[in-house]
Amino acid sequence: TPSGTISILLEEPKTLCIRDTGIGIAPEDLPRETGSVCISAKTGEGVDELLQKIEQELGKGLHQAVFLLPYSMAGFLDTLHQNAKVLNVSYEASGIAVEAIVDEVLYGRLSAYRKE
Repeated sequence: TPSGTISILLEEPKTLCIRDTGIGIAPEDLPRETGSVCISAKTGEGVDELLQKIEQELGKGLHQAVFLLPYSMAGFLDTLHQNAKVLNVSYEASGIAVEAIVDEVLYGRLSAYRKE
């Protein structure tokens, strides 16, 4: 690029970033790996596709579920608030119903309390 720089970075998890601050890279010169997304900061082209890809990657390994915790585990609500996304909490006669988005570890720990 005559008036800018090109940076190539490889970041985890397997994200290849090519940044051109000049006139741009011809589409035929761009790598087209499976799942790759090309965006243009100038035109905004590809930004929506990139945001969808990011949302997909961030959501991997997450589970949305409702758990019915016995009142003796009320202190565990703090753990959920710190390590998960709590969507709803209601207090029922049989325990505390918690709807949350949790990772694999919490999902496993709470599997016995999953409300069908």
